[in-house]
Parts: sequence; C-alpha cells; structure tokens
Amino acid sequence: MTRWPQLTSFAWPRDANISAVKMRLMGEEPDKVPKDPHQIDRIEALLVDCHNEWEQLAALEAYLEEQLDFPFQAVCDVAPVPGSYGIAQGDHVKVLAFLDSDQRWGVMMRVQKGQRFYRCPLFRLKPKKLTPPQMTAVDDYRTWFLAVGLPEIVEFDE
Repeated sequence: MTRWPQLTSFAWPRDANISAVKMRLMGEEPDKVPKDPHQIDRIEALLVDCHNEWEQLAALEAYLEEQLDFPFQAVCDVAPVPGSYGIAQGDHVKVLAFLDSDQRWGVMMRVQKGQRFYRCPLFRLKPKKLTPPQMTAVDDYRTWFLAVGLPEIVEFDE
C-alpha cells in the first residue's frame, strides 16, 4: 500500500495538467506526430479525474499494477543523480517487484544487478521483452513522469 506524505506546503515547479505531456510529446514542433499517437488520449483518460500530481501518480501506479508481471529484464537508460550509487546508465537489471512510491522519484522498483538488490525509480528503467500492453503502460508512465513529475516538497521549520 502506498503511503502519501503529510505535507504542509507545496511548491509547484511544473504544470499539473496534461498539457505538459502534450508539449513533451510534440517537442518544439506542434505539428509533429508523436511515435504513439494514442498515448496522449490514454494518459488523459487515466488522469481525467485527478486534481494534482499525487492523484495522477496514484492513478498511474494502479494502471501499472494491473499491467505488469514480474520478474522482467530492463536496462537503465537515464543517468542517476550525481552522488547516488547502485544502478548506472547502461546497467542491465532484473525488475522484481513494486516498492512504496517515493515523494521525489515516484514509482519505485526492487531490482537485482548481479547478486545485489537495489531500489530504482521506474522512470529510469526501459523494460525488455514485455508484452505490447505492458510496454505501453511503462512508456505512458515514463512520459508522464518526465513531463509532469512530482511537486517539490517544501517543509517549513517550526
């Protein structure tokens, strides 16, 4: 079960609506056709009743839980934050399970690299050899996370 943070205030660095996803898919060229022309419609349908990024994350997490079967192979195709350890860009891992979502990194996965186990954000993983619906679900999540993502959390000292 996902535990959501108890927060006193948010800073909203990115737009919470689907227009950010549309802009990411279309890039600088509004007339450009995305590689999956139905992706925007799928994401809009999933997020239609969501009021903020936290609700969007919960909806996308439920979508992923319905679609994904474990274990599966993946490659890390997004560089880690400087100073982090474990999974580097280009590493091949076995994805074993969902973990609790993270306030900063969204959907977290339990992965195995060699004999070691790590936590890794799903947006950093590109799955290999999944069924088309499973690949679509992961691609939809990654697109949303990289376009919209989660709000920066601002905590006040009391």
